Amino acid sequence: MINDEMIQERKAAIQEDITKLRDTISQLDAKRQELVNNLNALSGADQQCDHFLSQLEEQETTDEKL
Repeated sequence: MINDEMIQERKAAIQEDITKLRDTISQLDAKRQELVNNLNALSGADQQCDHFLSQLEEQETTDEKL
């Protein structure tokens, strides 16, 4: 037979699971933001490399004309 104590125990276990899931989601959100920041930094570095390569190409073209 079900009683008040059994329901209270089950409710406490559910609330504990909810807290754990919220903590995990919070950690995942922080990790996601870290990964997005890393992606942005790498994209910026990639663009900078393209810029440097373009400058080198322009310099070589200029040097050939001299």
